[in-house]
Amino acid sequence: MSKDTKLLYISFVMNLAEEVQNFLEEKFPVVSKFGRKEEIMEGVKKQAEIAADLGEKNTDTSCIPSNEITKYLNASGMYNRSNKDHKNFKLLEDSLVEELHAKVNVLCKVLKAGGCNYFELVRKTFSHRDNAKNLLLKEYVIRKKQIQLIKEDSKLFSIPFFAREMVLEIIEAAFLKEKELFEKKIFESWKDT
Repeated sequence: MSKDTKLLYISFVMNLAEEVQNFLEEKFPVVSKFGRKEEIMEGVKKQAEIAADLGEKNTDTSCIPSNEITKYLNASGMYNRSNKDHKNFKLLEDSLVEELHAKVNVLCKVLKAGGCNYFELVRKTFSHRDNAKNLLLKEYVIRKKQIQLIKEDSKLFSIPFFAREMVLEIIEAAFLKEKELFEKKIFESWKDT
């Protein structure tokens, strides 16, 4: 495994994040006016690098060092904007750690493959589309639970009350667009052999 393999993953994640950001700026003009694009992209990159480093080291997800978990959480916009005193904060925090575990679990496998892009890494790792889909989409199942937690009680998010509804709409739109793009890029052209 080479650094190039890690970079393929990080590049894929960053391109996906850029496409989602462009979509949000078009659909919600307030995002480009008040958004924190550089901060968001830096957080996404940091999280991708942490997950890729752990995946490259073939880290057992039950043994991820606490300092790496802390770094991952601190790079998360959702974590940083959450109300740490809220009764459901621990559920959100645990879900973010579960998300990291899901990423590392995939990357331990995928980063061993060779290829010239992330799709090829995935394709060479998994012989069947359905096997790949079940494992790769686990992260989105976890993230959907995170959004549901916040929707159930928007006070879990530390933002002004008058902006909560719009922010939740933007978060959900970003999630759905990212999942749609991910599935299109990875699974649309995949034909099992």
